[in-house]
Amino acid sequence: LLQQQRHAAVVADGCAPRHATSRHATPRHATQAGQNATSGLGEGVQVVTDYNGNGQADLLVGAPGDNSYGGVIYVIDSSAVLAWGNSQNRHTEIRGGSGLGYYVGRSMVGDADLDGDGLSDVLFDYASSSSTSASGNLGLQYGGVIGIINLSDVDVLLSIGTNSSDPTKENLAAAYDLDGDGYEDWVYADAGNDDQGNDSGAVWALWGTSTRYSGSSLSSVFEQVVAAESSGGAGYSTALLDDVDGDGGADLAWWHEADGELHLLSGASLRNGGIQGPSDSLASFTFGNGVIPSQVASIGDWDGD
Repeated sequence: LLQQQRHAAVVADGCAPRHATSRHATPRHATQAGQNATSGLGEGVQVVTDYNGNGQADLLVGAPGDNSYGGVIYVIDSSAVLAWGNSQNRHTEIRGGSGLGYYVGRSMVGDADLDGDGLSDVLFDYASSSSTSASGNLGLQYGGVIGIINLSDVDVLLSIGTNSSDPTKENLAAAYDLDGDGYEDWVYADAGNDDQGNDSGAVWALWGTSTRYSGSSLSSVFEQVVAAESSGGAGYSTALLDDVDGDGGADLAWWHEADGELHLLSGASLRNGGIQGPSDSLASFTFGNGVIPSQVASIGDWDGD
């Protein structure tokens, strides 16, 4: 169990009682405190299957206030965590800094292996500067590289142009295999995109492949798969769901802000090319105008079918 607290990341033993006796995760197995009062350690927390290839799971802990707000993602072996280790026991750091990028570690994608090499890759967002009006950016670091990795050395860096206060970091959902080709895929959304009209919104797919991506252009890495009408706000919240329609591939859930609707699209249909919209959905759920979810997520097989 991982619990995010102010400037601390808490790890509770899986054998601990299911009902804690207080609002804190007790009994705690390990607590990791931030380096200082502004570290924000634990703002982003993920567990991945194996980043460095030693056969152990790894804990990703973000500290967007470390390194003068450049931010850091600490990658720590699960064995070190279970031995009461903390961020000082990391084997890898992904670091932002002045002139590179800021607030690295505020949000990361969970387990993702885009190139199918058996190692977990790290997808994360960061800001172009420390200003509240800074543009948002995405980083992709393929698994296997250990040590200190500065932003300038990260495999893929993308300037996505959104304001850093936009909900980009809420859209960093888990990766799934959308098209059933054996490689995990990922989506990114920007509800304020203007490609189809002012604030039409858009969702892009990053297709997993054995060939590793490089470059800095969004269009050279991602394929746009969803858009809405002007002021539609497509993708205010998005999620990949593990096979809703039973075709063997994951599916996409995306929020249509104009109508307050959650739409489901088949992952296989997205790979066929073209940009889809509300009329292409295999299902939709209406909640009403003005309703905007902060996050959409899968809860697994609720009814056991």
